[in-house]
Amino acid sequence: MVEDILRLALESLGSGSYERIRGLLMSRLGAEPSSVLLNDPSEFIRALKDSLGGEADSCLTAIATVLRARGVDMDKDKLEGILMRGDREEVRRIFLGGLSGQDIYGRILMDQLDIIGRRRVRAAILSSILIGIAIFLFTYLMTIILQYYIPPDLRATSLFIGAVISVAVAIENYLITMPKLPSGARIKVKVVDQEALKGSILSGYLKAGETKLDLLKFSRELGVTPNEVMKEIDRLRREGKLSIEF
Repeated sequence: MVEDILRLALESLGSGSYERIRGLLMSRLGAEPSSVLLNDPSEFIRALKDSLGGEADSCLTAIATVLRARGVDMDKDKLEGILMRGDREEVRRIFLGGLSGQDIYGRILMDQLDIIGRRRVRAAILSSILIGIAIFLFTYLMTIILQYYIPPDLRATSLFIGAVISVAVAIENYLITMPKLPSGARIKVKVVDQEALKGSILSGYLKAGETKLDLLKFSRELGVTPNEVMKEIDRLRREGKLSIEF
């Protein structure tokens, strides 16, 4: 359990970070870091700071993030204080209690999906507003151009009808483009540019066209965490190399 937490946290700092940091800590501690963390927390954090210097703060922040995903009220400063005090009972409580390893993956995974979903909702709202404004401006412009052919008492009516149509079209566009909130750990990925995936950890696994992914299973095949898979998928999506459907 503790090793899973450390792996998930440290791998979020970059591919291979867990093995690199684990190797440095083992060289200094002479034992498995997860074991030292439980049995001698103050020695663990001293070794972490001595081995990594300023990078230790990033490690503590990442570990605190995973602990929060397990339902523990934790931040970097609070975690550092507990470890510095050498409070073994508190360390065992926060690292051995809470959610199971797979639930941790699921919670962080859903957080990533939620971030992507909220971005797409904002994009849908913005595009709908712009479409509505464009339609109303077109109606207003046509009313001005044709004002000599439209009776004065009908001009206001024309603008009102244009406003109603603008709102209706904007709402329709929003309902069509609004993404569904994710209901599980499965997403559909459509590769837009196969060649552009070269250099990505996903290049050998995603083919041109649509692919349905079970993210937990897919991450195991890649040998990385689901969180890292989602970050890479989101990066490629933002670069226009693939699209995502929930």
